[in-house]
Amino acid sequence: MKVLWLKSDFPLPADTGGKIRTMNLLSALAKLCDVTFLSYVPPELDGKWINQMRGFGVRVESVVHPEENKEGLAFKLRVLSKLLSSRPYIVNKYITPEMTQQIRKVTAEKQIDVVVCDFLEMAWCAEHLGGIPKVLFEHNVETLIWRRYHEVEKGFLKRLYFAYEKRRLERFERESCARFDLVLTVSDNDGELLRKEFGLRRYVTIPTGVDTGFFHPLGRETKHRLVFCGSMDWMPNIDGFWWFYREILPIIRQDIKDVSFAVVGRRPAEDIVKVGQDDKSVIITGTVADVRPEVAAGQIYVVPLRVGGGTRIKIYEALAMGKCVVSTTIGAEGLPLTDGVNIVFADAENEFAKKVTELLRDDNKRNRIAEAGFRLVTEKYSWSKAAKKLHEALIDAAGARGDLKARN
Repeated sequence: MKVLWLKSDFPLPADTGGKIRTMNLLSALAKLCDVTFLSYVPPELDGKWINQMRGFGVRVESVVHPEENKEGLAFKLRVLSKLLSSRPYIVNKYITPEMTQQIRKVTAEKQIDVVVCDFLEMAWCAEHLGGIPKVLFEHNVETLIWRRYHEVEKGFLKRLYFAYEKRRLERFERESCARFDLVLTVSDNDGELLRKEFGLRRYVTIPTGVDTGFFHPLGRETKHRLVFCGSMDWMPNIDGFWWFYREILPIIRQDIKDVSFAVVGRRPAEDIVKVGQDDKSVIITGTVADVRPEVAAGQIYVVPLRVGGGTRIKIYEALAMGKCVVSTTIGAEGLPLTDGVNIVFADAENEFAKKVTELLRDDNKRNRIAEAGFRLVTEKYSWSKAAKKLHEALIDAAGARGDLKARN
C-alpha cells in the first residue's frame, strides 16, 4: 500500500507533542507499507533531519516556507488580513500555490492508495486529491480548543476574536468531517465529540504511545522541584504557565519556601523569559537537546492546562520516567488514567496547590502513584501497537481501490 502523508511542518526535531506523535507513527508505519511524506520546511532546516526521516524508510518531499513569527505587529496584520475569509486563520496560513502544485505532482507521479492529512490545518488539501481515498488525522478537536480560549480569556478584543475564530473553525471542522473517508482521533472522547457536534460518520482511535526505550527513570531528583514541559509558543501552554505561576505557585510557596519550578520548552516569549531572570526559583530552559535530564530533576510533573484537546503525549513520557503527575482534567483528557491511582487531578487553584504540597511532603504516596503510572505505560502503550492499528485503518480506508489487494 502506498501512503502519502501531508503535514504543515517537518516532524524533526521532535519538539512538540504533534511532531512526536507523527514521527513515531511514521517511522513505525514505514516498516509496514510505502510512505511518502510531504510538508513545509523552513529554509534553515538542518539536512540531518531530512536524512534521519529517510533513514526510517520514508520518502521525503518538501516545500520551503518560513516558520511564522507569532509576535509583533506583522503577525497581527497577517491575522487581520484574513478576517474576511470563511476559513480560520490556522488553515488559511498554510494554503499556498507551491504546496498545491507539489501535491498534484506527487499524486500524478505515484500510484497513491490513500492520503493522510495530518491535523485539521491541512484538510484544505482534500480539494486537490481527486478520487484518492482521504484520511484526516485529528490530533485535537480544534473547535474545542478555541472554545476554551474564549472561556478563559479576560481581554475584550482577544475574547471577541476568539469568538469569531471558533465560529469559523466550527464550520470548517464540520465540512472536513463530511469531506474525508475516515477521521483518525487520539481518543474515543474526541471521536464521540466529533460525531455529536459535526455528524462525523466514521472514526478510528489511534492510541497515544511512548518510546519506553528512550523515556525511562533516571533518578537525579532535585528536592521540591516541579517541572512543566511543552512548546512555549503554543497558546494553551502559555496560558497554563501564567495560571500556574500567578495563581498556584504562590500558594505552594506559603508552605514550601524552597519550591522551584522548571519550564522546559521551545520559544518562550520575552515576558516568560523575564520571569526566570527576575525570579531565581523559576527556571526557563527554552529549547533543550534532551528533555529527560530536566524531567528527571523534578519531584512532581505538573500539567496546569485550562485549554487544550487531544491527548498529552508528555504525560506518558513523564510516567515512563517514573514521575508523579499532577494535572488538570483537561490536561489529561482522553488518557486512560485514574485519579489517585496513577495520576492526580486538580482543577481549582487552591486544590492544585494543596495536592502538590501534600505530594512533595509525602514521599511514599508520591512514589506509589508514580510507580502505578510507570507500570501502566510500559506494559500497555507502545508506538508499534499504535502504528499497527493505524496501518489497519489505512488499509480499510484505501479498500475502495480495486487493485490494492493485487499490488500488496
